Amino acid sequence: AGLLLCLCLGLTSSYLQTGQNWNFNMMQKNSQKMFHNLGPKSLPLSTIQRQRSQSSGIRASEMTATQTFRPSVEAENRVIGSLPPRVFFYDTTLRDGAQGEGISLSCDDKLRIAHRLHKFGVHYIEGGWPGSNPKDAEFFRRARAELPPKAWAKVSAFGSTRYKNVAIENDKQIAALVAAETRVVTLVGKTWDLHVDQVLETSREENLAMIRDTVAYFRELGREVMLDAEHFYDGHRANPEYAMACLRAAAEAGVHWLVLCDTNGGTMPWELEEVTRKAALLCPTARIGVHCHNDQGMAAANSLAAVRGGAEMVQCTANGYGERTGNANAMAILPTLELKMGVTTVGRDKLQGLTSLSRYVDEQANQPQNPRMAYVGYGALEPKRLVPSHGAAEAPAR
Repeated sequence: AGLLLCLCLGLTSSYLQTGQNWNFNMMQKNSQKMFHNLGPKSLPLSTIQRQRSQSSGIRASEMTATQTFRPSVEAENRVIGSLPPRVFFYDTTLRDGAQGEGISLSCDDKLRIAHRLHKFGVHYIEGGWPGSNPKDAEFFRRARAELPPKAWAKVSAFGSTRYKNVAIENDKQIAALVAAETRVVTLVGKTWDLHVDQVLETSREENLAMIRDTVAYFRELGREVMLDAEHFYDGHRANPEYAMACLRAAAEAGVHWLVLCDTNGGTMPWELEEVTRKAALLCPTARIGVHCHNDQGMAAANSLAAVRGGAEMVQCTANGYGERTGNANAMAILPTLELKMGVTTVGRDKLQGLTSLSRYVDEQANQPQNPRMAYVGYGALEPKRLVPSHGAAEAPAR
């Protein structure tokens, strides 16, 4: 019996070790399988082929229309390998966060918050949609003069791709984006075929042209350009080929950032990570960001999953402000990336001001502070209690 027990224990230990190796090997094989299955059936057009050929040392004339595209080794390592060393923080409190119920920020409020975000170390500050309302247009006029130059350089103007069947030079909303004079422009574009068909009521080819034309236009003006791929994960679930074609249209035009949006907030973290990784591999000429909503309480988890999938930017709001149930909460995401995942965002020294920033934004927005918020709520600072509670004094939990 003793010999049989030892034999069973030995087999169990061996199984656990080989199981761990098997899991790791399967992860590698699955990644490689996904990588090689990206295939030629949705091959990018000549411009993106030329960009990729330049990075690989192959002349454009040597590439054929039937040549199978494979992402570069650098792109594969960046996405499948370790976490990115740095993730950029794009704050959208002044636009998306301001759509939250009970929140009404004046232009003065927005300027004060923008200045405080800059001091905290935010990389990008989304100021609003200059073509949508007079208050946002006023913000951009005043911000140019009243914000410090380094803070103004972080401000992004938000808008949409050009209107269907309209020349970009004749689009008034595009003209308002140009007039904002920001260094950064963030464009929202449709990537769900359902919305193209039923909301835009245009052809899918025209939607691709709208994305391509608008990105190229602002690139020619020397702006840093981001595409917010609206409802991207829902669109990918419904029609993955078309959703990816929208990303490729932007990449083809030279977009700097492809921001994948979980606009409904209904994607699960493991699915979101996988789709993000696929997008990063298919569009290696652009950097990947993520924008998550919190409808099922997953916005922070999904943002972290996107970083695991290759995203190098998270769009989020102070205190999770936003429409419906809110956006991804910067107060939870930044310290988790820095302290738990070892990824630099604003820097650990700046995190010391996170609680102060959270309460400052609440004051400007006339919102009550949430004592249960992770990291910055009053409840997060209370000592952990053991059972029975009188044991806490003798052996406090760590």
